[in-house]
Amino acid sequence: MKKTILFITTVLVVAACGNRRNIPDVSHIPMKVEITRFDQELFQLDTQQLAQELTQLSNKEPNFYNDYMNYILGVSGASDDSATLQVTRYFLRTYRSVYDSLQQVYRTTRDLQKELEQSYRLVKYYFPSYDPGKVWLHLGPFDAPGVATVQGGMAIGLQQFAGADFSAYQS
Repeated sequence: MKKTILFITTVLVVAACGNRRNIPDVSHIPMKVEITRFDQELFQLDTQQLAQELTQLSNKEPNFYNDYMNYILGVSGASDDSATLQVTRYFLRTYRSVYDSLQQVYRTTRDLQKELEQSYRLVKYYFPSYDPGKVWLHLGPFDAPGVATVQGGMAIGLQQFAGADFSAYQS
């Protein structure tokens, strides 16, 4: 029985991978993906007034700020928490060169936006009531997830998608 299930599963996977002609035409489905550059917002913070700056960022991006702080930086995100302030300052200082390099790779997000819109059209085709929400582009530690679903949308860690020749990968 197990061999039969394994065989059927293998055949279905191989058949699905090789048949690209069955991709539906979704060009008629309207889709506009809202992309927020959380990485730029974070690295523009004034570290001399970090507590106030984090409060403002939290108010500006309430759907993503807490997930970023809790699950990516590993802190509470509270602007009166000394660990949050210390870890955020350290992260901003140590990842500044990575951020600067990523700004060269992602000067524009037009191509990424087109790819996401096409992907979301396909999802919408199969799940018409699906609301893709917003997309936050962020920079996290290299062991942070590359893509994650978050409250209100999806988060993409640019540090995971900088290309094979990205200098930070070599160090």
